[in-house]
Amino acid sequence: MIWLQSIPWAKWLSVGVLVAFALWLEVRPAPVVDHPFASVEIAVGELIGPHNTQAKSVPVGLFEPPPDGSYATSPVPAGAPILVEQTGDERFVFPEGWWIVSVDIPVGSQVGDRVRLVMLDSGQAVDGIISSIGSSDGFSTSSGGIAVEPGMATEVAAEAANGRVAVLVATR
Repeated sequence: MIWLQSIPWAKWLSVGVLVAFALWLEVRPAPVVDHPFASVEIAVGELIGPHNTQAKSVPVGLFEPPPDGSYATSPVPAGAPILVEQTGDERFVFPEGWWIVSVDIPVGSQVGDRVRLVMLDSGQAVDGIISSIGSSDGFSTSSGGIAVEPGMATEVAAEAANGRVAVLVATR
């Protein structure tokens, strides 16, 4: 006597809730977080902040947020996201117009270290900033790049080509 049994409302309601929850899991919006985008073109060396960025919502995990108080280490076009790779502190910023010269860099030096290049023939000293470091075995110097001011770049390059440049690294 099927017609005398009670209707299983509780079962139907449970199945309906389960189906609705599964559907919600499939179509729910992805979690988002605000990420800075350049509102104007940002030049190398500019401080990144609210004056030249705007926050836009992006999915969580799409971009790593840059640290507060960062400087642009490469140009950022207007409308582009600010990436961690494009930021650093002020020691990673090279003044505009400086030239990068290839020289041997002492072991233990890091990108962004302030250096003084001493030309052994003339005794003249030039300040610079380490811009890149080549691979090294840890026991000898490695080739790398040092950014120097434009007025001294030619002389430093000529002396470096002859191996007549000493690199002094500033202590931290």
